[in-house]
Amino acid sequence: MGESASDRFRNYSEVMRRHERDMRIKELTRILVIFMFVVIAILGLLYFLIVHKKNQKDPQGNPTHSVAYVQDSPSTP
Repeated sequence: MGESASDRFRNYSEVMRRHERDMRIKELTRILVIFMFVVIAILGLLYFLIVHKKNQKDPQGNPTHSVAYVQDSPSTP
C-alpha cells in the first residue's frame, strides 16, 4: 500500500495503449452486432414478403401462383 504516485503511473503509456485497443475492439464489436442485426432484419423482411406474396390470392379467390388453369377454356384444341 505504500506506493508513491510515480510508481502507480510508471507504465501509464502501456495502460493507455491497452485502453485504446480495448475501446477500438469494443466499438468494432458494436458495429458488427448492429450490422448483423440489420442483415437478419432485411432477410426476415424478404422472407416474410416472399411467403406473403406466395400465399396472396387474386380477387376471384384463386391463388396467384396457380395461373396455369384458365376457367372456361378448352383443354384440348
